[in-house]
Amino acid sequence: MSKEVFAVFGKANTSMLATVKSYSNTFQIPYLTTSMAMNTSDPTPYILFLRPMYVKAIVDLIHHFQWDVVHYVYISNEGLMRVQQLFQVMGKSEHQVTLNVKRATDVNSSYAILKDLHEKEPEINFHTVLDMSIQMASNLMKQLVSIDS
Repeated sequence: MSKEVFAVFGKANTSMLATVKSYSNTFQIPYLTTSMAMNTSDPTPYILFLRPMYVKAIVDLIHHFQWDVVHYVYISNEGLMRVQQLFQVMGKSEHQVTLNVKRATDVNSSYAILKDLHEKEPEINFHTVLDMSIQMASNLMKQLVSIDS
């Protein structure tokens, strides 16, 4: 292996990350993954996440706009992982934020969640982070236009 260049490509998830890290470190072989970047307490020089972790950017936006209450609607298991990362990052922050998390199954259930929020307090502008694909978010926005109609 010392005369050849090796790299391993694949998908990583939290349950297999420790094993991948162990193999990568032991054999000093880079592991490249298109999976979502994960918070790890023990980073390794041999694992490269090709998708950036943008949770800190979300926290920066929340702080910049000084939101005190944020509604976070997610659809996938990756969204759940981002919620966990969000709680970790926000726990270290001085700005206290109430994060109301809701899991939706699809665009229609996302719409129902947001419609319910609007109906409970129609005069309040609420701050929402949508953790879903661009296509789903676009479809949801089209439905949301009809709430006030």
